[in-house]
Amino acid sequence: MPADPQWNSCGESVSATFQFLGPDVESRAFAEDLGLEASYTRKGVWCYQTRFFVSSRNVNDHLRYLIQLFLPLKSRIENLMPCVTATVCIHWESNMPYKGGGIIIDCDCIRGLAQLGIDVVFEMCHET
Repeated sequence: MPADPQWNSCGESVSATFQFLGPDVESRAFAEDLGLEASYTRKGVWCYQTRFFVSSRNVNDHLRYLIQLFLPLKSRIENLMPCVTATVCIHWESNMPYKGGGIIIDCDCIRGLAQLGIDVVFEMCHET
């Protein structure tokens, strides 16, 4: 059951980034093999960010967007491994650090990320 949307949106901003880490992931050939253009690349890093496509402050909306985009590419992603590592990085900024808490990831998102076989990294920042 999805968590209370108000609880999930208590952060000032949230986004998620699908990342590939490894040699030559910034190359044009890598993007063509994957069939998707990156939001940005740098040496050894390929990133697709949700902040350009999802305006919600609910982390699950960002994760669902990535899962719907990347799950159909699962076989292509598996073919790229073990040469690259795939992760999803969740970035969350809170303007209420004194309240505690954090993000809640719904079970359908956990299941989707597990189907992709990727690791999740959390970046939590408090605005002052």
